[in-house]
Amino acid sequence: MTSVNLKLGLTLLLALTITSCAQVKSEHIATSQIYSDYSATYSERANTLTIDARFQVGQGVATQVRLSGQSRVAVNGLEMTEQPSILGLIIYRAVIEKVTAEQLNEVYRINYHDNDGKLYQNVFTIPQKVFVYHSRAFSAETGFKVNWYTENILQPDEEVHFIFQSEGSDIVNAETRKTLGTKTGSIFMKPQPYPKGGNQDVTATIIRTKRYATVQAPAVGGSLQVQYSAAPVTIRVREKPSESESNGNWFFWK
Repeated sequence: MTSVNLKLGLTLLLALTITSCAQVKSEHIATSQIYSDYSATYSERANTLTIDARFQVGQGVATQVRLSGQSRVAVNGLEMTEQPSILGLIIYRAVIEKVTAEQLNEVYRINYHDNDGKLYQNVFTIPQKVFVYHSRAFSAETGFKVNWYTENILQPDEEVHFIFQSEGSDIVNAETRKTLGTKTGSIFMKPQPYPKGGNQDVTATIIRTKRYATVQAPAVGGSLQVQYSAAPVTIRVREKPSESESNGNWFFWK
């Protein structure tokens, strides 16, 4: 499962809770009532950058805001357009395809103009990639550990997590080990049964997330998070450890 698919799943879950909530046009309410929710995800697998914006009255289960009048939102001059409604959820989106190395290092500015022409600007950069550098595989009986590194230090407002899948099903029995202020970390997959018996191909999607503590938004506030979703890594996990695997001498690259 990619970060974008996970995000869509969470969005759908949220949407199920707000189907009875009203929608209101931005020109009919005070800007100070609007909560802004921004997110950006770079998918290495698809080589696309997706930027989303949502506006609502307050937080949690809330009235959705549709931009109208002079209200608009754009990122680096690219207009963010309203997407087909999903159970009443209003999302504005811009997608950049075939992202270049220069675009990965670019500074992005999300500009929201309210009905009075006031500008609210939020700036973000894409986090750097997280690599798997050294891992020892064991088995479904013993579990396994995946080590990761990044070229720059993980900051307090960043985190790294993995999405594991086997035979198309999510595996959630994992323990994250993260050390702030360093470039390395690890995650341990606990012993567990897999969807099918025998050897398994497990895919690991590594996601680095940065959350911005300060968001320029109307008086109610807002949120902004940015993710780098690395291309999935395939892991071969055996049903039972061999003698060499039990001694910790087997690497699991497929």
